[in-house]
Formats: sequence, C-alpha cells, structure tokens
Amino acid sequence: FPYTTLFRSGTFKDGQSRTSQLSVRMLWHGTKSAESLIDICSDGFDRACALTCAYGKGCYFAATAAYSDKYACDVRVPGEQGRGLRAMLLSAVVTGELVQGTSGMYPAPVKPHSKTGERFENTCDNVAKPGIFVTFKDHQALPAYVVVYELSS
Repeated sequence: FPYTTLFRSGTFKDGQSRTSQLSVRMLWHGTKSAESLIDICSDGFDRACALTCAYGKGCYFAATAAYSDKYACDVRVPGEQGRGLRAMLLSAVVTGELVQGTSGMYPAPVKPHSKTGERFENTCDNVAKPGIFVTFKDHQALPAYVVVYELSS
C-alpha cells in the first residue's frame, strides 16, 4: 500500500507514527447526470471535473447518503418507468490526516509536522466531525457500488 511509508514515525517531527489514521472508508458520491456516473464507473474519478470547490479542488465524498442525494442523478431502469429513480455511488476512499479545506484550495496543504513535505491526504468540512471529504489524487477513490433508489414521499 503506497501510503504506509508516509505514516512511519521517522517521517514526522514528533517521531509519532500516523499509521492508525490511514483507512479506507465507504463514502457516498452523487453526480448530476447518468452519463457522468457511467464515466466514473468506466474511468474512475477525475478531480478536473470538480465544479463546486468549497473545501478544495478535488473529488467530493459524503459520510451520509442523504447529503449526496443533493447531487444524485435521475435514472431510468427498464421495467421501472414512472418511479422517479435516482442513483449515486458508494465508493471506497483512502482517508488519512484531515485538514479544514477552503474554497479553491489545491493541492492540499503540507502537514506542519512532516519532515519531508508530505501533504494532507484529505481536506474536509469539519475536522472534529467530518461529513464531507475531498480527495486530491484520482487514485484515492474507487467506485464500488451504483446505488439506485426511489425517494420516499
């Protein structure tokens, strides 16, 4: 796993290891069109497609499906006409040390405790309780599932 060498104790000024902060989280991603959803499934995430960048110029993921529903797309499924179906992605996202993101930030800032200039793995909306995660490297996330659902009325 390429990130583990960056988390060893010798990499940081305080001598502490950060390995326990590295994880893969299952996070939600909504996209406005079925074509974009298919592109992500075919080619992966592309931070160059980011439009709204409140916490940095990257790919956005949410801890809750309810938040990502705001960005989900309408879809049609054969045999399910007239049901008002929507779709979003459940994705495997590499997360590590977080920092509060800002509008237009790119790349993520350098970790102040790094000896060798490593950057934070993700920015977020709230470091204490992140609901939104931003990745800056396209290989940090993989679409795992396309979730098709109907909003309850």
